[in-house]
Amino acid sequence: MAHRDISLRCRTWSLSGHTGHRASRAKVCEPSKVAKVERPPRLWPPNPLKCRQTGLACLRLIFRKAIVYVRCIWWLMTALIYFGEMLVASLIAIVLLAISPFRVSSGAALFAAGVITWTLAEYVVHRFVLHGFVTTKHGLHHANPDEAVLNIFWQIWACFALIFLIAGGAFLAGALVAYAWYLFVHHCAHHRHEHSRLPLLKHHRSHHKFATRNYGVSTTLWDHVFGTMLR
Repeated sequence: MAHRDISLRCRTWSLSGHTGHRASRAKVCEPSKVAKVERPPRLWPPNPLKCRQTGLACLRLIFRKAIVYVRCIWWLMTALIYFGEMLVASLIAIVLLAISPFRVSSGAALFAAGVITWTLAEYVVHRFVLHGFVTTKHGLHHANPDEAVLNIFWQIWACFALIFLIAGGAFLAGALVAYAWYLFVHHCAHHRHEHSRLPLLKHHRSHHKFATRNYGVSTTLWDHVFGTMLR
């Protein structure tokens, strides 16, 4: 007997009875169509059924999957190192401002002085040290500007510790915020769309085309002051 929603396929089966009775026949009805459940493809480990054709195909599949995972790990390492340093600098600045013993006016003045001092130090180091004494290492960055910067410069953090001992927490907080801003601008200048019209990003990208101009990264102030602004 067929149901309206399910089409049935009937088969005739021979049923052997007990000894001395005639064999009877009965109809057994089965659904003619069985709904297939689609499962999502398995990414890892590779399905062994797909690797039966040749061992080379299996190796290619494993190699492609391994490349994907290595790239993901590399991206996570880059994010943790670069943005982690940015986050740590910002958090330390907040803590230093919270525990600063100075009044709001004095703390704000020291904070602003720290910001200005960092931007000037950044310009001087970039122009006279990186382009004057350690040109080989910095030249690699100019040759491959889009490669991730995975170095944490311990010299900078040593200077921050010295500044804390000399000038105090509020001054260092300003320098740390400016340093975090520098890291952010530098990353965006190399990893955002190359035709971005944001002035600060365009300013630093021009430095990679004209290495004797536009030394400032976090600001263009000192390029204007010292006459190294690209016209």
